[in-house]
Amino acid sequence: MIDIAQLQRRLAAHGYSLSADGIAGPKTWTALFAVGGASASAAAAYGAAAAAGWTGAGIDVAPLRVAHFMGQTATETGGFRYSVELGDAAYFAHYDGRLGNGPGDGYAYRGRGLVMLTGRANYAEAGAAIGLSLVAQPDLAADPATAMRIACHFWVTRRIARLADADDVVSVTRAINGGLNGIDDRRRRTAIYKGLLL
Repeated sequence: MIDIAQLQRRLAAHGYSLSADGIAGPKTWTALFAVGGASASAAAAYGAAAAAGWTGAGIDVAPLRVAHFMGQTATETGGFRYSVELGDAAYFAHYDGRLGNGPGDGYAYRGRGLVMLTGRANYAEAGAAIGLSLVAQPDLAADPATAMRIACHFWVTRRIARLADADDVVSVTRAINGGLNGIDDRRRRTAIYKGLLL
């Protein structure tokens, strides 16, 4: 169980305007996203989306789950600064013919959102799960509310909670990223959040 009042006191000590009321909600989660580098508007959008989605995905029930979710998504998004993977069409050609992509699909289905959803097959699967046509409208995956729904879907379907509960950064990284890209940054960011939450 997360000691929300303690978390709020720690966030307030870092300069975030919170009262230690012990109630988890958009303001508390907004401050967590701000700690990770999100702008005020992005932090507010992600904080509201977390308040709407984390409980259903079983994320906000344990400090290690929140720490791993935040550390991983902070790395995937460059500190919550990027909701779309950077690069031009030529760069994303390496995704053509992979992840359900046809010729020329790499750029259209490049990484978006908190988990950098990548590949036509993943857009189709996530879209079906959350009830949006992400294949027809891939840019929707970059919207903060949609990005959170996709990330929560990943969390549940890839059974990441058990990996986070074991505090296994390597396995959580593989479940989200498919490899170990940015593992040192993921460890560092997760440790920051663990310092606030534990």
